[in-house]
Amino acid sequence: MEYRPWVGALNVHAQGFCFCVYEIWLKIFEKQAFEREILELSDGGEIALDWLVQPNTAKPFESKRNIIVLVPGVNGDSTKPYVLSVT
Repeated sequence: MEYRPWVGALNVHAQGFCFCVYEIWLKIFEKQAFEREILELSDGGEIALDWLVQPNTAKPFESKRNIIVLVPGVNGDSTKPYVLSVT
């Protein structure tokens, strides 16, 4: 299959610019609500789980929906554009 880039991003400079515009768009207009749950590990460490809160769901943790686990990396979190774009 041949790769065909989006017509607005035909080179790397345009792709970088489009990503910056998209990142600003997400920060201004796409406000996602997360509910944080912190798990304490046996060695004293902590893991933070951010659950996306759906506005139509009264009890988000009792839902029988599928769960997707996104691991953003060492210095990423649930506010990064590449994580928000999946939600």
